[in-house]
Amino acid sequence: MTTSDDPAPPSRSQRTDAEEGLEATTQPIPSPSSPTVRETEREETDIFISYRVRPDEPLAQALKNLLESAYEPTPKVFVSGLGGIRPSGDSPREQIRNAANEAKAFFGIITHSSKEREWVFFEAGAAFGRRVAYVPV
Repeated sequence: MTTSDDPAPPSRSQRTDAEEGLEATTQPIPSPSSPTVRETEREETDIFISYRVRPDEPLAQALKNLLESAYEPTPKVFVSGLGGIRPSGDSPREQIRNAANEAKAFFGIITHSSKEREWVFFEAGAAFGRRVAYVPV
């Protein structure tokens, strides 16, 4: 029941830009399994594996295979020597830096030979500085 004291809802021409924008953008939030969300997430590195290329590449490959087969959806695992570095406008160093900045977790393959390379320590420091999980293996 409407009385003369009840204000009428604003007509479309009387609505503010904010009200119009809100109405125009109100849509259901996509679920994490929707293709658009998954495709967006796939652009970023989920897991960064830090290791010394020679002689530890077989260990890095085995860890990458294990991590990819253990989770659904399959995480994007960055391993620089195993296809992580791709031809692009970015230098290999910049690609490593970008992957380290995106990673949600780091795995460091620590061997006698990897302890001799500063990159393993740089990459561990990147995880520490970003306060993300670092798992030494």
